[in-house]
Amino acid sequence: MKIFKTIKSSIYDKYFYKTISNESSKLSFKYFSKFNLVVSLIISFILLILAIPSVLYITKQSTIDKFTSVFPSDLVVTIKNSEISTNQIEPYTIPMTSLFVSQNNKIPKGPKNLITINTKDEFSFDRYNQSESLVYLSKNIFAVKDSGTSIKVQQITKGVPDMVIDRDLVSSKLNHYIPYLRYFLPFIFITFLVFLYIYLFISNVIFLLVASLIILLISKLMKIKTSYSQIFKIGLYLITAIILLKIFVLFVLGIMLPWWINLAVFIWLYHINIGLNKPNAN
Repeated sequence: MKIFKTIKSSIYDKYFYKTISNESSKLSFKYFSKFNLVVSLIISFILLILAIPSVLYITKQSTIDKFTSVFPSDLVVTIKNSEISTNQIEPYTIPMTSLFVSQNNKIPKGPKNLITINTKDEFSFDRYNQSESLVYLSKNIFAVKDSGTSIKVQQITKGVPDMVIDRDLVSSKLNHYIPYLRYFLPFIFITFLVFLYIYLFISNVIFLLVASLIILLISKLMKIKTSYSQIFKIGLYLITAIILLKIFVLFVLGIMLPWWINLAVFIWLYHINIGLNKPNAN
């Protein structure tokens, strides 16, 4: 396909960059849009392929049964008039079970317990921390560890309906909803693809706007005749190599290249393909 030939030439081809100097900006944007779409499709397909085994595992009946077994068979949680109560001696804890144990039989770093229920005492952050739990329930407070060390606290309001939660209810809900994850995959794929394409397009355009300005300033210092629009048009092709480099480093090394490296690579690519040498005096 022509686009793959253009991708190859965009990385390094001095003759190619001479030919596009008279090309319309519309054609350059067309290539830029297509390339971002190709990249979005490739990344989305890779993530989809990686996600399929996990989704198939989670939706297996044996896995659903494992999820269900986390909820103790003798525990009954009652929500009435926006208040929680249980049939157990409190504080009541549900520890991290074998469901969360890794292959080396070690519990991953994190809270010791999955849930602590203490409806007899008022909620406090000290009690939450002492519980060493991911989730903490008091009489009318739901608290969960957020990203980092922060704790998200949600009050159980009057809008919460009265209910009785036991293992049978948990099993029924999990068996009803989890199998639908398989059918959500195409929707998730398309949604992720659209948002990724929009993100790549906008972020790369912003990068080019800044990088083109820096190239223009360097060109002025070197007394090279050019224009901002011309540099930007060339950049719509030059950024090909930077995007491919970022994807390679991210998926192979697992790191994100900082912006200044991307900028340095862009300037270097511009120099070897177009040139930033000071013209010789006549």
